[in-house]
Amino acid sequence: MDNPTWLCLGSSPSAPTMLPRALAAYPDCTRITTNRGIQLTIPHYYFLSDHFACKQFAEQAMELRHTHGMQVITLGRRYEDAIKRRGLSDVDFLINQSRPTRPCDFARHVYTDCMFSGLYCVQFALNNGATTIVSVGHEGYPSAIGEECYWDHGDPPLAKRQALAYTKNWIGPWWRNAVAGCPEVTFHFFGRLEYEVDGPNVRKTTDVDCAVPALAAAQECR
Repeated sequence: MDNPTWLCLGSSPSAPTMLPRALAAYPDCTRITTNRGIQLTIPHYYFLSDHFACKQFAEQAMELRHTHGMQVITLGRRYEDAIKRRGLSDVDFLINQSRPTRPCDFARHVYTDCMFSGLYCVQFALNNGATTIVSVGHEGYPSAIGEECYWDHGDPPLAKRQALAYTKNWIGPWWRNAVAGCPEVTFHFFGRLEYEVDGPNVRKTTDVDCAVPALAAAQECR
């Protein structure tokens, strides 16, 4: 049975720095990541669906599936079609959106069309019994001109206007909806968020030089 504390690893620039801090605080967590997160940790679960990411990471994902038992997740209504198009020899979970939705929508026990691979990871964790979500590398796209969107600069650059719209209109609202829709789940965010999210079930660690919070009573970095 998976540990109900799930670490969901994204690809924002702080991910390599914040990941050791989060793992020190939650050493026995269930880890899930997507795309380039596989270069930072070997997770228990790996989501791969984006066409560009599949070209980069499908071969490595299949190798880790066979050598380390990493379970692979992808999207698609038809198994054979999803496998063929994404260069995957096999997957463990094929998930489908329950109904057409906006990317910012969230609903319990289903998969909404949230558009972003990292958010599908969070949905998977919540739908599989997570009582704590440890968010690392999910700050949203940066607001400052010239800042990098990804920690290894591996993706094609996003137009700044498009990147800001993604965070403002979809990523931030999705996280707020998830936090509000899961009041019994603790959300611990590591990193300086580009969107606002608060609530009695939210904790934040923003400074990599701050002490790692204890599991029982995490303290906010100041």
